[in-house]
Amino acid sequence: LEENRAKVEVMAKALMEWETLDAKQIEDIMAGREPRPPAEPEDSQAKPEDNHTESLDDQVKKSA
Repeated sequence: LEENRAKVEVMAKALMEWETLDAKQIEDIMAGREPRPPAEPEDSQAKPEDNHTESLDDQVKKSA
């Protein structure tokens, strides 16, 4: 832990900012680089019409 104190500090700072780290961010830290920002989740690029779940409003309208 003492040998890698700087990496632990960078990892703690990144976790405080982003809450989670992916493998590429950890690789950056372990290589002595600043971690890159988190990658966008693949499903966040989906268009609203691609979402197959109904909204609560739609469910209420159907049940009325």
